[in-house]
Amino acid sequence: MKKIIFGLLLGCITIQAHAQMTLKDANGVPMRIGKYVEVEGDPFLSTDWHKGTVVLASGTAIKDVNLKLDVVESKLLFQSNKGEELVFTDPVKEFTLTYPGSVNNTKEFLKHFKNGYTATDNTSASTFFEVLYSGTVELLKKTYKSINEQRRYDSSTTNKSFQENVRYYLVVDGKATLVKNDKKSFLNLLKDKQPALETYIKNNKINFRSDADLTTLIAYYNSI
Repeated sequence: MKKIIFGLLLGCITIQAHAQMTLKDANGVPMRIGKYVEVEGDPFLSTDWHKGTVVLASGTAIKDVNLKLDVVESKLLFQSNKGEELVFTDPVKEFTLTYPGSVNNTKEFLKHFKNGYTATDNTSASTFFEVLYSGTVELLKKTYKSINEQRRYDSSTTNKSFQENVRYYLVVDGKATLVKNDKKSFLNLLKDKQPALETYIKNNKINFRSDADLTTLIAYYNSI
């Protein structure tokens, strides 16, 4: 049941826009070279470029563009026709990234990102969230990286490295609220249907650290 619902949800992720423009018309500026030069690792959600579609705040869409998301500063980068690594200067409203399928599932899948949500802990209206489920109640995922500094007791040199973290949010009545990866936290925000959710969680053995399981749980909540 969970696999069926999750597959349907992924198939329903689309981006609509009022107009389209080509990549050569996109406005961008070079990313600041060397600002992370002393930090081990990288600031991106993925080091690889992924094909995607971008919708600007104006409603204009740009299709089939190579994209990367800087999850330290929540900035979207694109690759120009000349291979340059540029940051969008026009405000971006939402975008998708296309990922190749796994060994057991050869079909490509999309990840959908949006901003514009109510500011909450360490986020702003420009922060991009991955939309795991969109409905009356939305499920959002925020992957971010912080810079961790460590200094050995026998050295004066500080080592810096990126540390990846993940947080989940539920959008209820238009307000995004941080939620922990446990049953209690989810049920506290979804009290109006708690008995039905308790039964669903038990019968489907929901794993609160699985994106797929959390997605099916919120899909179920919105369906009852």
